[in-house]
Amino acid sequence: MEEKQSKLFLIVLVAIVLIVTGVSYAYFTAMDTSEEQVVQSGVLELTYTTGQDINATNIIPTEEENASVHQFTVENTGTLDAHYNISFIDITLTKMGMDTFSNNLKWALYQADEDYAEGTLVKSGSFSSSSGYLSGDNEFVIKTNMILAPAEKQSYILKVWLQETGKSQNEDQGLSLAMKM
Repeated sequence: MEEKQSKLFLIVLVAIVLIVTGVSYAYFTAMDTSEEQVVQSGVLELTYTTGQDINATNIIPTEEENASVHQFTVENTGTLDAHYNISFIDITLTKMGMDTFSNNLKWALYQADEDYAEGTLVKSGSFSSSSGYLSGDNEFVIKTNMILAPAEKQSYILKVWLQETGKSQNEDQGLSLAMKM
């Protein structure tokens, strides 16, 4: 019986030693390895600089070189890369007070330099379903996932015009367009 008590005592003693050692190790490890941790975040900020919004009423058929022009610049004034989209918003395209579309009402977006000298064509289309515009749409996405690094800026020229077809364009009479970028 005494031998059983000795073994039990030894087992309890070993268990206590292991528990104390484990707790001490965990405590000192936690105390020893904890360091100051700093979390930094950047600033995401884009600045949109523009002239006036496009507003055209009763426009006449013409070619692109005589189009209404809207110039704007997007500048990354933050500290992170900025991903942005270019869209027409708050669109009102009507004829006789009703929402409409037009295959002949065209637009073209060009990259430009800081002096707004026309550069590369970004995208062009019309206010029709073939370009993705549906009558009554309030927003029309032109280009997605454009990227600007911190302190970079990109200038653009937007042209809007009613394309001359060389034929009677009665379907285009009385169009009214207003939108923002």
